Amino acid sequence: MKYKHTLLPLLFYLCSLPLMAQKHLQVGHFFGSDYGKQKEATEILMKGKRLKPYNLMLFRSLTLPTQSINIAEIEKAVTADGSKAIDKETGRKGNRLYYGFFQLQPLKGLNCYLFYRNNSLNPANSRKANITLIYMEGKASLDELKKSFAR
Repeated sequence: MKYKHTLLPLLFYLCSLPLMAQKHLQVGHFFGSDYGKQKEATEILMKGKRLKPYNLMLFRSLTLPTQSINIAEIEKAVTADGSKAIDKETGRKGNRLYYGFFQLQPLKGLNCYLFYRNNSLNPANSRKANITLIYMEGKASLDELKKSFAR
């Protein structure tokens, strides 16, 4: 009985670790927040076996319509996190961040990645004016992820 009182909280803590993984980032508070509950927003959380072919352990994605969010706030957080990246690729339109792919500092032996895209800056996508924010963790290299996303 004594072990149940110790084991149960420990299990809850261990299960929540992947969900807290990106909390050390400026963009961390956007995931699992009211942003994902907005109309036309899409939030995805995947972990486990489904990610094994991609050599990932955690995938979090948040797609938001630009008319209902503060884009500058999200862009500022992405830029702050991106400034600490060990590798990055970015594209700008005017003085705005159009996209960013950042390899962040490893966390507990796992590679960490952040991807951002602001479709509202591309006139060809005016019907899909949204931003996408993706956080990933795993053993995958940057080249592996780029190949996976190119498919």
